[in-house]
Amino acid sequence: MNVCSGSRLSHFDQSTTPVKSIKSRDGDVIDCVDSSNQPAFDHALLDKRSSQGNAKNSAIQSWQLDGSCPDGTVAVRRTSEEEKFKAYSLNYHGRNFQATLDAEINNIFSTTTSGFEQYATVSVAGEEYYGAMAFINIWSPEVRPNEVSSSQIWIVGGSGSDQNVIVAGWHVCFSFFKNKEIYYVYPELYGDNRTRFYTFWTFIIGSTRSDNFKSTGCYNLQCPGFVQTSKEIALGAPFLVVSDKDGLPTEFSLIIFKGHHGWELEMNGITIGYWPFSLFTSLNKNPASFVAWGGMVFNSQIDGKQSTTTQMGNGHFPKEGHLKGAAYMRAVQVFNESGYSRHLDSPKLFAPQPNCYSIKFGYNPDLGDYISYGGPGRNPKCP
Repeated sequence: MNVCSGSRLSHFDQSTTPVKSIKSRDGDVIDCVDSSNQPAFDHALLDKRSSQGNAKNSAIQSWQLDGSCPDGTVAVRRTSEEEKFKAYSLNYHGRNFQATLDAEINNIFSTTTSGFEQYATVSVAGEEYYGAMAFINIWSPEVRPNEVSSSQIWIVGGSGSDQNVIVAGWHVCFSFFKNKEIYYVYPELYGDNRTRFYTFWTFIIGSTRSDNFKSTGCYNLQCPGFVQTSKEIALGAPFLVVSDKDGLPTEFSLIIFKGHHGWELEMNGITIGYWPFSLFTSLNKNPASFVAWGGMVFNSQIDGKQSTTTQMGNGHFPKEGHLKGAAYMRAVQVFNESGYSRHLDSPKLFAPQPNCYSIKFGYNPDLGDYISYGGPGRNPKCP
């Protein structure tokens, strides 16, 4: 469910002058925007308010080596003119993920997917979930042009036209091709194949609104809605370090939870911001009804009818009983109404193409609940 789409300056009004701009060595530009003038407050349902959050000094994104944003500002990745939104890619995102989620929620994942997306996930459903967390292993998988590989947490509430989705994690996105039946395409989102931290949200999936889906959600800060509180983390910016198969693994902690003002996003102990309740219908007052963790590959090969060589995770299949070799998430937990985390009850594994991408779930005292997942894609057993 992870189509990448571009936008203008992260929906930041280009007539507004940033307090400071940082040119990153990786080519990105990070604008330090006055917190009261950030993209979120262009949304008709939101009021301007103070939004300065806590700060940590450990660098996890490349741009942090080249400068820092001053107090009273938030870090916004600048989107170039070449990355302007030219597509109804959210239409694609919505149609396919709605069909998959309907199956997931009603049948805890079906045995088939849309063909374009290939999943390896573990999920829970049937209770009230006030948040989810995991330590997520960071990799830089090999991704074919026009395709995506991602690792993420899904938070879902409601169903049908009242379905709300929040997603966060990392992804590698290349350019997108044209599929006349689903969406139109623009050149590329980031212009490279770096592993980047990203978010997505929507409140109505499969909407037929005539506003190019600008009001129903987006990636990162490409539309108003998400209220950023951090000057330390920029949505859409690349990670400074990824895991090395011959070295120590690199990971980050990710928490999404139902807070006082909305669904809050926290990374490595830094509160990045929140999606206000007023953005949503089902997730407005209610907890989530479905949570999932794992990987996704968007496959552009012959409309998804042929396997792709795009890797999930680090391209290795998981092995039973340990995390060595494949991508992983550890301390996989959900939160109850009191804010306490707990282990997963009756988790369901979903990997409909196990010869392409697979997943293992386990527990030990040091790691907690964990998943190990991924795969190379096309191989002799996955034609």
